[in-house]
Amino acid sequence: MADFLTRLPAPRASRLCVSDASLGSYSLSTAPIRPLKSTSNNKSSISIPPYLHRQGFVPKCEEDFGGGGSYPEIFVAQFPLGMGKNMDGGLSSSTLPLQVGADGRLAYDLVVRHGSNKAVVYTGPESANGLQLQGAAAAAAREIPGKEEEEKELLKTKQAIEKELEKKSNAGRAQPQHREAEFVRYTPAKMVEGHNSGCAQRLLRLEDLPVDPLEPPRFKHKRVPAARFSPPPPVLHSPTRKLTLQDQQDWKIPPCVSNWKNQKGYTIPLDKRVAADGRNLQDVSVNDKFASLSEALYIAERQAREEIRLRNEVKKQKKIREEELREQQLRQLAAQARAERAQLLQQSRRAAGADAEEEAERQQREQVAREREKDIERAVRLERSRGKRRDDSQRDISELVALGLPVDAKKQRTDSMFDARLFNQAGGTDSGYKGGEDDTYNLYDRPLFAQRGGAGIYQFSRDRFSSSVGENSELASFAGADKTRYTRTGPVEFEKDVSDPFGLDNLLSEAHKK
Repeated sequence: MADFLTRLPAPRASRLCVSDASLGSYSLSTAPIRPLKSTSNNKSSISIPPYLHRQGFVPKCEEDFGGGGSYPEIFVAQFPLGMGKNMDGGLSSSTLPLQVGADGRLAYDLVVRHGSNKAVVYTGPESANGLQLQGAAAAAAREIPGKEEEEKELLKTKQAIEKELEKKSNAGRAQPQHREAEFVRYTPAKMVEGHNSGCAQRLLRLEDLPVDPLEPPRFKHKRVPAARFSPPPPVLHSPTRKLTLQDQQDWKIPPCVSNWKNQKGYTIPLDKRVAADGRNLQDVSVNDKFASLSEALYIAERQAREEIRLRNEVKKQKKIREEELREQQLRQLAAQARAERAQLLQQSRRAAGADAEEEAERQQREQVAREREKDIERAVRLERSRGKRRDDSQRDISELVALGLPVDAKKQRTDSMFDARLFNQAGGTDSGYKGGEDDTYNLYDRPLFAQRGGAGIYQFSRDRFSSSVGENSELASFAGADKTRYTRTGPVEFEKDVSDPFGLDNLLSEAHKK
């Protein structure tokens, strides 16, 4: 035993660290003693080893985490930032955590101060006598123990270690047990003479069989090889806590109650039906900023419309000024043209006497050319009408029917009312309808009156015009225009009135897009 103690290395320092008050467990650590200080001082004094250099580092206090989370590479239970502790400030058990004071000793006064930190507690001669024992008594209390006290403590430690080793060494040995003999009265269940030799009761003596200490073991124990070492998984979450009544009520989900179906015909109370309706679980609140947003949009739109209106007014005024300027220029050009024309007329009148004969010959030639043109047009029209009549007379009656035009009553003849080829035919009624296909219906493939739509178009009528305006009424027209040469070639065309000729309505939408 002495050899074993001599081989033990000398301890560097002694310190008692407690991992958590709620767990109630503590362990001895060989790290240097750190006195309790404020939070700011601890953060500055404690040095946390860097990553990949944390072999043997075990975080036990809140300051060992440096205000951060746990260390995944350290496989111990870690509770950073108060995880796993009661947040109400109370302890989860009646066990108090062990704390070390500034002098490195355990603070036993926490047992008395539990629940009230303001109470005055006298735990030593310094606190009992106040300022009177700050001299010799305080120095004696802080005096280093002598060799005799160290030898006493060493002897106590040696005896405690020997006792523990003796317990472990004797644990595998068979301890001799000497039990006294016991007597038991035995009464058989069947009292028949054929059973149990007719004996009513028996006295049995029970005692342990003596064991030979030199007897070899009857059973051979084989040691199972240890399994491959695998590190425990790191605990990165707080321990499980028991659900409170409030948590159970919060997690309670009412059964689904339909407002439309009740196939089983159950009678459901109104409170349960209202509880199942989830529409009232959330309070609907409309933000006030929606109103301010709509008001801001309305003001912005009104300002934009006002700006567009002013811009259009400016454009309109500018266009009016340009029109007036152009009209003034046209008036000047017209006046200049009239003046030049008056000069030309005067000059032509002067030369009219000499050119009268040439003018008469020219008019005669033009008259002859017009008459010749009229004769040619008349001949062409007659030729066209004669060919049309010949074609109609030579056409077959089936072709005339297929034209789809109204038949003139004057041209109808009794012999041409029917086609002789249609008689005595073997085909039935389905021969002319694509083999009797009911899906195809093309009996009337074209309208009877193709030009019926032209009746709605306005056409000029001289009789209607004369009846509404008058025969001798003077019509407004441009000066110098020839009224005899103008003939209407088609119906009167009107321009559609546009509600927004300048595109003001689309201007706002285009401005929003940009």
